[in-house]
Amino acid sequence: MARKRISISDLIWMFHERLKEYDDNPFHGVSLAVLPGTNGDWTVVTAARVPKREPEMKVRIRKIEKQLRQEYRLAAE
Repeated sequence: MARKRISISDLIWMFHERLKEYDDNPFHGVSLAVLPGTNGDWTVVTAARVPKREPEMKVRIRKIEKQLRQEYRLAAE
């Protein structure tokens, strides 16, 4: 199945929407950045303190990243 093209801002928005589904999501959210790779690939990074303070958040972000990587690739911006 071909992956759909998506912008970085839309991808970050999707991450935040999926993180909201968890009841313990921080009130102000989590800082996320999408780093483009080659051929539309991408990876998500957070501040270094997030995985240390909230290890379950790291697991959730990786799980969401895996799901979205199967569906989306970055559009040329």
